[in-house]
Amino acid sequence: MAEVAKQKILVFDKRVCTGCRLCELACSFAKFNNVYSYEKTHIRHIIEFDREEIECQYCQHCEEPLCMASCPVEAIHKDPETGIVRINALECIGCQTCNIVCPARVPRFHPERKVSVKCDLCDGDPACVKYCSPMAISYVTREEADRLLNEIYDGGRRAS
Repeated sequence: MAEVAKQKILVFDKRVCTGCRLCELACSFAKFNNVYSYEKTHIRHIIEFDREEIECQYCQHCEEPLCMASCPVEAIHKDPETGIVRINALECIGCQTCNIVCPARVPRFHPERKVSVKCDLCDGDPACVKYCSPMAISYVTREEADRLLNEIYDGGRRAS
């Protein structure tokens, strides 16, 4: 079993994001049979033009996923080695409980497939990271993510 701190997750750096949303298109293309669609992406930008603020919603592949704990049919699984949290579409009954309990509201109901869907990190090779030209999305270990997130959101300040 891999050490949890060494498992890899996505980190979004709002300081360098241009709001181009190419990561969203790369995701939809990779996950929805070569379709470019902002509606079918597993990563979403929240752009507030009046405050000049950009944030991004994406799956954190939580250490203890609420989506997985709440699934009544155990259709959500966490790989103990990689830490990737996946929804098995063959087991999902489309109840949408995971959509409701996720603090980031990441899983979404897919009306054509009639199941909930979410990021699976492209099985360890995330398209969103590969196509993010300003490199605002990184695929790093949880250990590195902690350091980066402190830098991004604390502005590099340290308590004295």
